[in-house]
Amino acid sequence: MEEGELFAIETFGSTGRGYVLEQGACSHYGKDQGQHAPPRTMAAKKLLATINKNFGTLPFCRRYLDRLGETQHYLGLKNLVDAGIVNTYLPLHDIKGSYTAQFEHTFILRPTVKEVLSRVVQSIDKLSKSAVLKLTVEKLHIVVITDIGSGLQLWSDVAVNALFTDYQIESLHNNEIYLEFSIDNLQRALKSAQGALKTTLKLTKKQGLPILSLIIQNQSTTGREITLCQDVPVRVMTPLQMEAIREPLVPDSQVHIMMPPLNSLRSIAERIKGMGDRVAVSANREGAMKIRVANDLVDITTFFRGLENLAYDSTQDPPTQSDREPGDFYTAVVDMKNFIRFLQSYHVAPKNIVCCIIEHHAVVFYVYIGSAGYGGVSEINDQACGSLTYFIPVRQV
Repeated sequence: MEEGELFAIETFGSTGRGYVLEQGACSHYGKDQGQHAPPRTMAAKKLLATINKNFGTLPFCRRYLDRLGETQHYLGLKNLVDAGIVNTYLPLHDIKGSYTAQFEHTFILRPTVKEVLSRVVQSIDKLSKSAVLKLTVEKLHIVVITDIGSGLQLWSDVAVNALFTDYQIESLHNNEIYLEFSIDNLQRALKSAQGALKTTLKLTKKQGLPILSLIIQNQSTTGREITLCQDVPVRVMTPLQMEAIREPLVPDSQVHIMMPPLNSLRSIAERIKGMGDRVAVSANREGAMKIRVANDLVDITTFFRGLENLAYDSTQDPPTQSDREPGDFYTAVVDMKNFIRFLQSYHVAPKNIVCCIIEHHAVVFYVYIGSAGYGGVSEINDQACGSLTYFIPVRQV
């Protein structure tokens, strides 16, 4: 294993014999990447336009077409398959009655850091259907703004040199590019790149539509070079449109404290999420934190002690002093669904997480992506390659 090499780990668990065959009715389809003559029928042409716009070369199933309004797609799809424009992918069968599960993960080896490519996208998968990708000279930003009823926002940034070995960007707007994309489409494209020898990410146009193209180079078992192209449809945004998307301005927090490991919080959240639609997050300036949920029948509080409080930066103005004692708790009540969504950040294997409580306003979680395991206050910025910031507004009574 050498520095700069990309590895994929795919674990398959089966209760059967562990050997699969292609059998049964076709369940998935994918556009062929070769050059083909245009389809002859209007139904096939219309369906191909829908496939190009929404899926590119990513696999899809007939249910996805129904959701896009292509309810009468069978004949057009058959014409595309017969012409070789669309390929069929049959189900993979083990022995009858068995169950199979698949887990996938990708990482790159570097001298002191192990970057997980797919996990940033996995962590935002449950937040929304779409997100905004902002490409700059030094950083890659992903912004997710959920529906008005939820109010949750995610602002993330990852250093370019933590993801790419060769990176070039040019635009007329200070070398910045803004793209809106489907989270599901990008996640599936990244899965296709697992195990690749080299992956190139390129913004281009095909048939007049902007796409984010992943050119994936790999080798077959016989050593033959294989090139796969996955096209993710995107919408290019103007600087004026991006100007309307701003990171929330929040007052100074009364307390900021290091979070306990996410595995502990996820275990607790799974037990209490059905007991109420709100959760109270509390902390004080003596290293204590509480997670509380209550309803008409039960009132459950989980305590964490011995956590670390962060001191403010001496180069900046100190926060407004409160007349409350250090042991007094500050509390913000937030939507349980938003709290569960934040816990999805475990996918990035965070180095540290800081919780900032702004009473009667919001809870802000700073998730730091680093090269090492869980650290302390002094290690927050050591070898950090990026961060995810979750803004969760308080739940109004």
